[in-house]
Amino acid sequence: MKSEKRFSDYASERFEKEGWRMSAGVRNICEILESHENFLSQKEIANILQDMGKAVDYTTIYRILRKLQSLKLVHEFDQKWHRENEPANPLHGHFLICEETGYAEEIYLDYFNAIAKQLAKEKGFVLKSVKMAFFGQSDPKRRG
Repeated sequence: MKSEKRFSDYASERFEKEGWRMSAGVRNICEILESHENFLSQKEIANILQDMGKAVDYTTIYRILRKLQSLKLVHEFDQKWHRENEPANPLHGHFLICEETGYAEEIYLDYFNAIAKQLAKEKGFVLKSVKMAFFGQSDPKRRG
């Protein structure tokens, strides 16, 4: 069940908890991420900000995205960014990404423990996290 809070509300709460200032730049980037279902590059975010009349330099955008990532509010994949769909209950989700439209849907697959056990047993490797995306074409009628 999706929460009633807006993405920017979670960001504001978590920034306050860390003692960080919720600047206009942070609010604007949160609003952009909240309103887009696809992954966005820094350049795409900068272009949207510029179109809004709120230009922000790439370095500032990068710092804001990294802060949001440290708070587990955004995902970075292949140098593009997407908001956490369930900020109240962040899981290690994976994504279905439409190659035609860029639409991204977060999915949750419960296989981490099985893979971690197999890697530990066969390779002596301690798995800490997994980030995965599946690329293909999505059916707009099935998006929910």
